[in-house]
Order: sequence, then C-alpha cells, then structure tokens
Amino acid sequence: MADAPRTHAGGRRARLLALCALTPAIVHAQQAPACTAHAPRLFSSEYYAAPVAVVTLDDAVLVLGTPAYHFSPAGQGGVKADTSIAGVIRDAAGKVTPIPRPPGSLAFVHPRALRRPDGDVIVVWSEPDVSRGGTDDGVPQRLMSGTLRGASWHAVASLGTVEPGARLMREVASDLVRVQGVTYLAFTPERTGTRPEIEILSDSGGRWRRHRFAFELSVIGAVELGESDGRLQLLFAAIPRAASSDRPVTVGTSLWTSRLLAAGLSAPIKVAGDGNHAIGSPRLLHGTAGTIASWIRDTPEGPVLEWRALGSSGEAGPVHRLPDARVAVQGQAPLRDLIGVVRASGEGQPRGEVLRLRRDGFELLTGIPLEASLPPVAFGAPSVAGVLGVASVPTPDPGPFRLVAYDLRCALRR
Repeated sequence: MADAPRTHAGGRRARLLALCALTPAIVHAQQAPACTAHAPRLFSSEYYAAPVAVVTLDDAVLVLGTPAYHFSPAGQGGVKADTSIAGVIRDAAGKVTPIPRPPGSLAFVHPRALRRPDGDVIVVWSEPDVSRGGTDDGVPQRLMSGTLRGASWHAVASLGTVEPGARLMREVASDLVRVQGVTYLAFTPERTGTRPEIEILSDSGGRWRRHRFAFELSVIGAVELGESDGRLQLLFAAIPRAASSDRPVTVGTSLWTSRLLAAGLSAPIKVAGDGNHAIGSPRLLHGTAGTIASWIRDTPEGPVLEWRALGSSGEAGPVHRLPDARVAVQGQAPLRDLIGVVRASGEGQPRGEVLRLRRDGFELLTGIPLEASLPPVAFGAPSVAGVLGVASVPTPDPGPFRLVAYDLRCALRR
C-alpha cells in the first residue's frame, strides 16, 4: 500500500511553511513527494500531439493539439509532421487512435475541449480566416466549434471572426468550463483605441453566444474561468489606470476576480499584486478546500507560484508562495483541484511537479523529470489517474519529444 500524500500545512504541523500576517507564506525547501512515480510508459509509439487540451473519457484519454507527428516503425523512415491529425485517443488497453482534423478546417490551433454529460466532447479552436486575408497562425482568426464522438467530428461550425490581436493561446485564454449546464470560454480581444474588454463565449443546448464586457482598467492580460456558488467566476490579470485617463497607474499587473450576474459582470475585486511585478498564469482550483486562486508572479529573484483561498463574497485568505515555479497548468476533470508546475531541479534540467494547493499550504503529490519546459498535466478517470508529460525517451529513431504518462494513483490513495 502506498503512503498517503504528505501534507505541508500551517498550525502545529508546519515545519517548512512560514506563516506571517504581513508577508506571504514562503516554502523554503524542496519538498519530498507523496509518492514516487514509476518509470513512465510511452503514451503512443506511433503518434505525438502537443498536449494543449487533455480530456478523460471513462477509461480513455483524449489529447488534442498541434504540432502532431507520425512515427514510422523502426528502420522505415523515422518521423514526419502530420497535418492530417488533430490529436490522439488512448484507451485502457493501450490502443491509440488518431483524431483527424475537423472536416474543412484550414488549421487546428489553440484547441479547448470539455466532456459533456452525454459523453461527447465539445471542442473550440481557431484557424486563419482566409476570407479576411488570414494566411497563417497570425490574425485575423476564425473561431470554430465541433463535437467529438469517439474519433468522429460532428456539428462543425464557425463562431465568427476575432479581431487582429485577439489572444487565444492557452497561456492567456481560459479553459472551457461548465456552470449550471452552460459551457463558457473567455479571452481578451485586444482591440486598440477602446476600453479593454473580456469576451466570453457561452453554449447552451448547442447554441453559442458571444458577450463582451469592458472594465475601467488599462490593460487586461490572461483570464481564467471557474465556478463559485453556482455562478461563473473570472480571474484575470490587469493593470489599473488613472482616473479619467487611459494611462496606466503602474507598470506591473494585479490579479482581479469578478462573477457573472444577471445584470452582467460584478465590479472586479483585487486578489493580489502590488503593481510592481508582472502576474500571469491565473488559475481557479476547486476541491474540498473550496476555491483557490493561484498565479505566477515575476520577482527579481525569479518566478514564484502564489495562491490564496477565495470566499464567495470576495474575501481572501493569506498568500502562500512556492519559489521557482515557471509555468502552471490546471489538472483536467475530475482532478481540477490539482496543478502542474515546472521548476528547476538543481541540475539544469526542468522538473515537473503535481501539487494540490490548500488554504494553509500544499501537498506535493509527485515529481517527474522533463526534457521540455512544459508543465505536466494531471488527468483522471474512474479506473486510472495519471500525469501526462512531454519528455525525450529512448526510441529506435531520432525525432521530437514524445508523450509519456506516469501513474498517479499511489499519490491519490487515502
């Protein structure tokens, strides 16, 4: 039987976490993981797809993203880029099936995916809008939606074009989330000459709508979505501006939260930020600890993962810090309370860590070596839980990175 996850928390049990009423709680040392991941298994020996969107489907795992590669058997031509596939699906028996590009698509960029209660998967992505001069992954872009049933596409449709400068990358746009039966996605249109806005797409019963909300802020950066007391909650990085002026008050960003009400978005409440440092990678984690807001803050000493608990009325708990965390990605349902980060290992090679953030500390569930600075993605299904990473593994033929999977079940046992 594997050991239960080791908890690092405040109170009498605190050994490595310093809590102070005036300054953030700082983790001073590398923590021992709750369980040591076994040797990774190759997710697929034949295909690679960038893990931009990861969805668990009962006993299968769906990975969507580009670039994609097809590996030939040893001695039969090596590896080649494959522009015909959008991703792969791997079942419990290890069988991997390629997912074709959506019919008629010119590209498959920045996908987001979410499983519906009926088992189908909603997918939203972007592609160049050739009718308005788009020729590559630049602008303008057209938003597209479709439904995956197994490896087959259905109901592929256009959601309209977004203006030049729209920020759809995973680093700055939200995941798809479902609140009260409605699916949402948010991003910043990046229009110039107007008040900064956040655009929210919503899907109810197969009918997509687009909504825009302006704020009295100078610049809006990354945005994330979650749920709070049955309402859509936003967490976004922005720079406040001076009264009656478009000029920013500071050069650094702060983190803000807002909720979608019947009359629109509520007035934003500041969550973090002193106006002196950049803030990115906002995440809203939901679990037994309630709602946790996390973010990456740039400091003179390097990037730091910070987090704090959020109450339903905007009240916030103390800020906790984990130094040298460079990128953060939220776990996939049903492990949305986990977060994957990239940290330095002390040997020059980046290390991936999977954490469960708490109101008074954190749990380090597992750590894995990485060859690329991409954070590990935690995924789970009724019979399997794992960590998906990108690594360089020994293969018969040279090629790009491969997808590898680690078993996470030992860390989740209680």
